[in-house]
Amino acid sequence: MARTIRAREQARPLLVAANNHGDLAVKLSSLKQAKDILLSVPPSHAAELFPYLVELHSSPEALVRKHLLD
Repeated sequence: MARTIRAREQARPLLVAANNHGDLAVKLSSLKQAKDILLSVPPSHAAELFPYLVELHSSPEALVRKHLLD
């Protein structure tokens, strides 16, 4: 359980950076790191991060949206 909480705490700022940073390379890097973290926990434990992913889904950058699908 502590590992799951730690993973969410690590993923949240990465998703915020992916949403808000002006540099596309930083957005993609942050998104990749968050994805790697989120894949290590059960989906039900990552549910609170879903709003960040929804926000990324409407990103104006096509590469960010594509990266979400990978």
